[in-house]
Amino acid sequence: YRWRYLDNGSNQGSAWRAKDFDDSAWSSGPSELGYGSNDEGSGTTLGFGPDSSSKYPTTYFRTSVEVLDPSLFSNFLLRVKYDDGIAVYINGKEVIRQNLASGASFTTFASSTVSDESGWKEVTLSSASFSAGTNVIAAEIHQGSGTSSDIRFDMFLRGETTQGGGDNVSDPLFLTSPLLLRARSYDSGSKEWSALNEAFFSIDSVPAGPDVLVISEINYPGYIADLWVLFSPI
Repeated sequence: YRWRYLDNGSNQGSAWRAKDFDDSAWSSGPSELGYGSNDEGSGTTLGFGPDSSSKYPTTYFRTSVEVLDPSLFSNFLLRVKYDDGIAVYINGKEVIRQNLASGASFTTFASSTVSDESGWKEVTLSSASFSAGTNVIAAEIHQGSGTSSDIRFDMFLRGETTQGGGDNVSDPLFLTSPLLLRARSYDSGSKEWSALNEAFFSIDSVPAGPDVLVISEINYPGYIADLWVLFSPI
């Protein structure tokens, strides 16, 4: 995802969580976002203020996702990496709060530090958490203390067609024109995606048969000849 973020230590109250909040003045960058020990490989390096021994407690994030019809999914799997506390809102409604006190303000530090900050934490959300069309995801990350060495934030969202993952079999895909289709398969056990595969599908092609196939020459052993395969128009 590409995120809007605010890392200047300011008090944003609660208005920033709303779907229609104007975040155009915020900075933007791709995930993963953070600073400190996880800088290498990060998509965006965040700021923490002028004093490394008194870093800003709170950093804010916003992005949008398109969901054409949430009812097509049994649930949504939201995976997050964070350090140290987090609260997540979808269209202004809180859906996740971990390691962060209820009612925490911009000066509130996380309840404790996170030992596995590089690991994904998973939360299952109902399809009712999303509306048809554009949905805004807002998140706040809180440091464990002003002297903490690093911060991290990343997120992954997936709609699931069977409860808890399963085989994720969707409705059939009907093609109406020739198409090069690229696809991956997902292993819900290892939570990994396969390599990319592709195949070209032709629509309304004429199968070979006695009415459209003519063999004009045959290659016998010991001789060189051409084999012509002709399709006559229907």
